[in-house]
Amino acid sequence: MLPAVITGVFTIVAAVIAGVFALVTPPDNASAPKVDAASPSAGLPAGPRAGTVSGSSAPSDPGGAPSSSTDKVRWAHPVRMTFVDLDSVPAQVLSGNDKASVWVNYGTSENVLYGLNGGFFTTKPSIAAWQEAPRPTRQQCADLISTQGNETLPIADDSRFCVRTAADRLAYLAVKKFDGASGTYLADVTVWETPER
Repeated sequence: MLPAVITGVFTIVAAVIAGVFALVTPPDNASAPKVDAASPSAGLPAGPRAGTVSGSSAPSDPGGAPSSSTDKVRWAHPVRMTFVDLDSVPAQVLSGNDKASVWVNYGTSENVLYGLNGGFFTTKPSIAAWQEAPRPTRQQCADLISTQGNETLPIADDSRFCVRTAADRLAYLAVKKFDGASGTYLADVTVWETPER
């Protein structure tokens, strides 16, 4: 009887010691910096570069969908919506719409988002309104533009768009509130890399 009690006590002590070590021993990857893979700004350099659009930190669009392995982010940054080249890293504001990926015509009654300039008498449907709850994946944007692409769309507070750039990249714009001081919209923009074929 006594050996069974001693064996039981040793088993309990061993379990307690193992539990204490499990609580105080860090996992193998604890020393590695943690990067939120769902964040569109993960791994991007901090701060704007010369000649680029400045803005606040990372995009704040609600509801991130998990990205697939083909959703490698080229860059993500807030952008003031005027004439914008989304193929630059990060975006560049241009003086006109000639080489702009997207641009906004701030009209008197309705503000309009334009996609790529298709030229005289041509259309180039390169933008589409995203209306689902979570943010899209790169492939969802590609599919949406292929099936519901437009040359122009109304832009308003909290509207969201998928965009195809001149270099055939895909981007997602989450528009914030209209800024009366600057007379423009600010949008959180994510541009994906084009997957290698």
